[in-house]
Amino acid sequence: MNSWTIAERFGAVLLVMGILVTLGCSSEPQKFTVTGMVTLDGIPVHDGSVIFSPMDGGSLVATGKVIDGNYELECVPGEKNVKIAGFTSANKVIPWTYVTDPTGLSASVNEDAQIDFDLSSKVRRRR
Repeated sequence: MNSWTIAERFGAVLLVMGILVTLGCSSEPQKFTVTGMVTLDGIPVHDGSVIFSPMDGGSLVATGKVIDGNYELECVPGEKNVKIAGFTSANKVIPWTYVTDPTGLSASVNEDAQIDFDLSSKVRRRR
């Protein structure tokens, strides 16, 4: 006969459930912290956004807020297309070409890293 008490059975069930939950959580993709500086003509972008999207068209997009030139985001590894929008404290707006596809900006994320973007307001128009 089984000599386990109700409390022991309950404890065993909780232990098994905890293990299953822990295993289920481990399937989340690995992410790295990416930080950096965004400038426009050498002036830090005062307020804006950075978007890293997979070059392979995947759906795991990472976004970060740019505040006084600095941004931070959590991103899965891989090659990324980058879009940046915002303005400097002198009210210079980042050209539209850095927001629309293709921006010409990219990043390779394989570890925690600092990736800076020095943008220019004198961008050649695409034809």
